Amino acid sequence: MKRLLPLFVAAVAATTSIKASTISVGAVALNTNTGYYLGMDQTFTTNGQILVGYFSQTEAQLKSLIGGWADSTSTTNTNGTVTQYSSPTYSHYSELLSYFTKIGTGGSYGSTVAGWSFSTNGTVSGTSTGIDTTVLSSGTQLYVWAFNISSFLTNDFTASTQWGLYTGEANWLAPSSGAKSLNLAQVVSTGVLIGTDLAALGSSNPNYNSVAMVATTVPEPSTNALLFLGCAVATTLYLWRRKAA
Repeated sequence: MKRLLPLFVAAVAATTSIKASTISVGAVALNTNTGYYLGMDQTFTTNGQILVGYFSQTEAQLKSLIGGWADSTSTTNTNGTVTQYSSPTYSHYSELLSYFTKIGTGGSYGSTVAGWSFSTNGTVSGTSTGIDTTVLSSGTQLYVWAFNISSFLTNDFTASTQWGLYTGEANWLAPSSGAKSLNLAQVVSTGVLIGTDLAALGSSNPNYNSVAMVATTVPEPSTNALLFLGCAVATTLYLWRRKAA
């Protein structure tokens, strides 16, 4: 028995030593400094939620996948902002979801966060704790997937559904220990895979650090498209007047 005791103690010690550590991830959109997740018309979203997690695809692969959808466009708007448009359909959602791991769902995936649902003030804020580093390894690129809906069944995706997909790229990498806070002030235009980056509005605009979602509507015409349309109309009027003369 005395000989077995040291072996038992060693086994317990070995088991304890390989127990995975945990980290925390917070997602904050509370004010103009952190930025907001806004609706397509740049107003506060008071319904829906954000999903926080990571993809098994690289950012480049995700952009290629999204860009391959027939309705995907990149549009420069008349106010200088750029919209990466892809319609929020259940088909598109399902395809992206097949590569996505959501954190903050309980157990080794971290504590659930009620604050990741939009409040009546249009804000989201909260931290998921206890995320196992075997689930979220150090250096993993994190994403926030925003929706104005809270259920994701086929019939939940309608003409009024809005969504956006954002990453802070190198600023949103999972730590090896401690906590990581995700805020939109760290997101630049290249990190907006779906949605509109509002930084082009200028630092004097209160939405400078914010992003906007997109819906199943035709995006705003680009400056070049409007210029082309204007030229086409002018040419038509010119030809009509010549014919009339």
